[in-house]
Amino acid sequence: MTSKTCIPSGNIELMQTMMASVDVSLARLMRQLHIQTDEPGLEIIDFLRLQEAFALEVGDESWHMSKRPLLPGTNDYVLASLGHCQHLNDALKQLALSYNVIHGGNYNQAELSERHLEYIIDDREFPYLSDARSEYIQFNLESVLLYVHGIICALLPDKPHIPLLKIYSRAPATKHTLLQSVLNATPIKSEASCYALRYANTVASEPLDWQRIGTLTSAKVYSELQRRIIAPSGDQQHQDFLEKVRQAINSDYRSQDAVADYLGCSGATLRRKLAEYQTSFRAVKEQVLDHQAKTLLSAQLAIEDVALALGFSDVRSFNRAFKSWNGLTPKEYSLTKRKNASQLS
Repeated sequence: MTSKTCIPSGNIELMQTMMASVDVSLARLMRQLHIQTDEPGLEIIDFLRLQEAFALEVGDESWHMSKRPLLPGTNDYVLASLGHCQHLNDALKQLALSYNVIHGGNYNQAELSERHLEYIIDDREFPYLSDARSEYIQFNLESVLLYVHGIICALLPDKPHIPLLKIYSRAPATKHTLLQSVLNATPIKSEASCYALRYANTVASEPLDWQRIGTLTSAKVYSELQRRIIAPSGDQQHQDFLEKVRQAINSDYRSQDAVADYLGCSGATLRRKLAEYQTSFRAVKEQVLDHQAKTLLSAQLAIEDVALALGFSDVRSFNRAFKSWNGLTPKEYSLTKRKNASQLS
């Protein structure tokens, strides 16, 4: 796929409706994430970052659809559990096991046969909330399949072709579904009995080079998925640079000079490229730290520990920064999230 915008407007409208149903503004999240587009669609990486921001906003990575809310940071926690796996098949089995433990049921499976390696999600008995709309559930599960494919891409960064043979979805056969829009080179069976990704079994024994993979995070999954799906244009290369800045800050390169050195450019080049995207190093750093802070607070870490983890000199400095980003203190944010979670349960 070579087009700049690969997520069509229909999917964006659905996500906007989902957000509005819980009083979250898509436009506000786009501003917070410095996402700008004159097109009716969105870049895949921006689309996934919006979904992540939505989960953080509502304090639930299941998007308020499960009876067992998933705290923000759950996906990164699951990714960290793959670090001991030596081959792709091992990693997919561990991935399924981790999510099954978290969800409290055997909903995920990784199956290897003589011809295929499959990752299967059977949600027919999943404990959804009674008011969870079917179109939201289908959209969520197709997003999960896309995320799992991104994990596989990130686990095999040097493999030029990932042999994805077929996709199964329980969603009805309609035009411009999420998976049809993004993975349009792969046949999709709609109205299937479960959600699944089917790969050639030759990929199952692919060794995992963790020195090459590095620390596996959602941000890295998104970036690798973007790289695989869209042929880099000038605009895409620019977006990749911005994402690399975010990844560097996420990896604890907190000063402008340190990030520039990490990216192999001068401080002046870093400032110029960020200015071209109508942002600055300070703005990107604050965005990353804000996301990290909300994730840690949602995991119920003490405010003092969050301040220390993010490199603030003291709690007062962290309180001032967080309030300038969000209009409320870390304590107020935590209380609000806990209240929302108790109401949901």
